[in-house]
Amino acid sequence: VQIPESAQAETEQGELTAQSQYQASNITKPLNIKYKDRQGVLYTLNDRDLTAKVASDNRSCDFSDVDGVYEIPAKVTFKGKEYVVREVEERAFYRVSTLKEIIIPDTVVTIGDFAFSTSSLNVLSLGMRVKNMNRSAFLEASCQIYINENNPFFKFVGDVLYDMGEMSVVAYFGSEEKDSFVIMDGTKSVGPYAFQDAKIDKVYLPD
Repeated sequence: VQIPESAQAETEQGELTAQSQYQASNITKPLNIKYKDRQGVLYTLNDRDLTAKVASDNRSCDFSDVDGVYEIPAKVTFKGKEYVVREVEERAFYRVSTLKEIIIPDTVVTIGDFAFSTSSLNVLSLGMRVKNMNRSAFLEASCQIYINENNPFFKFVGDVLYDMGEMSVVAYFGSEEKDSFVIMDGTKSVGPYAFQDAKIDKVYLPD
């Protein structure tokens, strides 16, 4: 396949930038008898390895009193035990209309499908250990994504978010109309929904 010179130039100008806006505070939150924190977010606990997950379906939560900002804790406590938060389950905050910003701690490794798929989300900050996530996690959101500078798994190259572990395209964020676009050399796959709503006529894959 012959790649147009204009498309090549766009790729070469792309700069590897791990955006970082925050430092995770690694907070701990207590849970009530219903396994929920003060904001009403539900957690699933595993007593065998003392880990926790943000559970699916928290649509009843209201984040208006905290200006729409929710910081997932690094740890939760329940009946005197401490659990490390490792995962955000699929659809955890699906279409939660009062959620504007979410902060992921350094302990979280996996973010499930459609976890933050809500049109109200403006900012998503990823901790240094997040390594399992695809575009569906924030599908309906028009948000800025910030990555802990020490996260080796996700990096921006120009307008594209790449999974550097899987060498795959996670999402394209460009808003301008383009005749063509060249994916970074070494990329092995394109994730689901990666180019949804992109105004590009042709996408060229590396050899």
